[in-house]
Amino acid sequence: MQYNWNIIGHKDSLEMLEQGIKSGKLAHAYLFVGPARIGKFKVARLFANILQCPNNFCEKCPVCLQSQANAYLDTTVVNTLYIEGQNEDLVEISHRTNIDQSHRMEKPTAKTDQITVKDMEVVLARLSKTATSNYKICCIKNIERMTKGAANAILKALEEPSGNTVFIFTANDLTQILPTIISRMRIINFHNLSEEELEVELIKKGFYTANDKEKLHSAIFLGQGRPGEILRLLRNEEVWEKYKRLFGQIEKFFDEPFLTHKFKIAEELSKNKEEASLFLEFMLYLLRDKMKKSQSVAAQKELKDLIKKTVESQHLVSINVNARLLLEDLALASLPK
Repeated sequence: MQYNWNIIGHKDSLEMLEQGIKSGKLAHAYLFVGPARIGKFKVARLFANILQCPNNFCEKCPVCLQSQANAYLDTTVVNTLYIEGQNEDLVEISHRTNIDQSHRMEKPTAKTDQITVKDMEVVLARLSKTATSNYKICCIKNIERMTKGAANAILKALEEPSGNTVFIFTANDLTQILPTIISRMRIINFHNLSEEELEVELIKKGFYTANDKEKLHSAIFLGQGRPGEILRLLRNEEVWEKYKRLFGQIEKFFDEPFLTHKFKIAEELSKNKEEASLFLEFMLYLLRDKMKKSQSVAAQKELKDLIKKTVESQHLVSINVNARLLLEDLALASLPK
């Protein structure tokens, strides 16, 4: 590949993006799709930097340095949002999102991670300003977070694209996105990496040596084939212990025959939205693994229904529906038939 992406895996996806640059046939809108925390948004940011740099992604010029600091005016980034009572550190937010969020601070209802119509108005106003570089680029993480009004606002921009504007969006689940939006974007898929590929890449890049294999294999399992997540696990003992605990709770959740005990696990998890979301994510991973290994048609049908319910619960938790009720509903659905 021509550019130093500094990304583990995803070779096919990166080559597709490079081919578009080399051929001059860039899409006006991209949608990177794949599991959460697999590296989609990191690639989106790097792709934006490559397009903006006048010196072939030198990583040294003012454009590259400003882009890396999330301060380049012609690249709009929407990742972390201000959330009243939950996420209020504006300095920390600015490292991830560079739009003005004063409207969220003034609005007492800004208590969710949803991308609102007003958020999109701020984004589109910023994009309408005169560009000093070849492109006006807009990177938005997890567009499933858009309200219906926000989705309609961005749809209009996608239907009438400016010649030098490039949208780069990410999503974990296509089913939560308007088909009309999907149809106007070039889809780039990102997949979990195999244990073998991850082991080779992590050792080759000098992150870990062959002597660390036992812990590395455990991290690969807990990280579910996601390079960034695996590195976070290996570098952060607190995260490592939390993930091990959550996987243990899932095993109890599956194996526990008494509904009252399942409800107790649900009650404990619902106290922390992040842990409830992680629990659902891990549960989905294990359900899909069970489905692959199952030889019973009846068992596969039950697992398929439970997978569907878990995916729905993930979306509902993300928009602040009561996590305890959702987990209790899953507890009922997971009882032996």
